[in-house]
Amino acid sequence: ACPVRSVCAVPVFEHGALRGVRVLDRIDDRPFTATEQKLIEQAAPLTARTVENERFFVQLERTKVEQGTLYRAADALGSAVSEQDVVEAGVGSAHEIASVDFAAFTAFEEGSDAHHLRAVSGDEADRLIGRSFRQNSGLVSMALRNRHPLPYRGEYDASCQTVFEKGLRPPAMPSLIVLPLLSHERPLGTLVLGSNQPGAFDEAARGLLEVLASHMAVSLSNARMVRTLEEQATTDGLTGLLNKRALLDTAEQMLSSARRFGRPLSVLITDIDLFKRVNDTYGHDVGDEVIKELANIHQQAKRTTDAVARFGGEEFVTICEQTDSEGALLLAERIRSEFARTTFH
Repeated sequence: ACPVRSVCAVPVFEHGALRGVRVLDRIDDRPFTATEQKLIEQAAPLTARTVENERFFVQLERTKVEQGTLYRAADALGSAVSEQDVVEAGVGSAHEIASVDFAAFTAFEEGSDAHHLRAVSGDEADRLIGRSFRQNSGLVSMALRNRHPLPYRGEYDASCQTVFEKGLRPPAMPSLIVLPLLSHERPLGTLVLGSNQPGAFDEAARGLLEVLASHMAVSLSNARMVRTLEEQATTDGLTGLLNKRALLDTAEQMLSSARRFGRPLSVLITDIDLFKRVNDTYGHDVGDEVIKELANIHQQAKRTTDAVARFGGEEFVTICEQTDSEGALLLAERIRSEFARTTFH
């Protein structure tokens, strides 16, 4: 049996809105007097103020923690210089914000409308890494198209929701969120996060993750710009091979290594006989196509340890590590005979 004999309940308002009820009781068989009721009513605003203050301090502490997390994320992303560094820093920061058991980064290629799974961690990573898929009605495609995180509330049902495409699915988890990565509204890709914990991506976590995704997109755009600049500085614009400057730097390293370890090293120099006739007869655009084809033949014939460059005009140089003159001659003849068989229409 309940021992309470008297009860007084007073509503508690905060800025005119009902926030709760303050309930007092006593086990004495004695009702609350009018004076006591008046005192309780006068104390109700103090209760509201105390709750409001406590809520403010809790929010202040939460904001402090959130700002610390975002500051560390921005610092890590700011020092990332490659796409891989950006993804690793972003996923690491996501672990601080929410319980994350699965993460994937998809890069979007605008020209072909294709998504490429560049990085995956968690269960079944080996099955997913390196796979590609086209734009479809999956969550990744829709999140990038709508510029908005999906699914709603971060709740995932593998039986009726497609993330990448049919037949290409992440592990079944109760929580999943796809964050679009956009730079000046230009789609760069998505960050897909999954959790075995229900409700892992609540409203607070989603807000922080959206800010993180924004930082990631900026860093990703910067990393790609750096990579482009590096490629432009070291790559021949017509053929995609090393340029003269890059070849000289590479040659210096390869020669030093050959001397240090006493290994053979060979250099092939290739040019096209009477190439001026091609340009004079068919024009420089056709001449460029001939040069690009010879570059492709060099690229396909070389080993991964060889360095091949367009040295100037129609001249190509290939440096072959651990290759004597006999091996180099075989490679040169293979390039020559393949080029001889090539027909240009």
